[in-house]
Amino acid sequence: MVMDSCKSAFLYITVPAFILVLLPGLFAFGTREKPRESIPVTVTGVLRLTGNEPFTRLVLSSRDGKDYVLEGVDRTAFLPHMGREIVLSGFLRTVQVKTADGRLLADELVLDRVRLDKTFQR
Repeated sequence: MVMDSCKSAFLYITVPAFILVLLPGLFAFGTREKPRESIPVTVTGVLRLTGNEPFTRLVLSSRDGKDYVLEGVDRTAFLPHMGREIVLSGFLRTVQVKTADGRLLADELVLDRVRLDKTFQR
């Protein structure tokens, strides 16, 4: 009789506790966002360095007010063109930006596999 009450107490306490521990882990995986497709583009704009060290990024600011973050580029090759209007070719994709507390910000335009096509004289 005592053994039966121990088994039921064990089941009533352990099973719900086990479920409470595992259940959040199942939802942690969530749904994955599909990778966004990269499209080939050519963009004209002024090359800028934004951010603060050690978190600086090269950005191309176009005349229509869009900023394109340059990803995977050799900075030393682009630094001489800083502040100049240039033409770049690359592959454009948008990246969803979230704050630390999970709020969504505007999508970021990212150019990768970038090639310098033209530099305008000052």
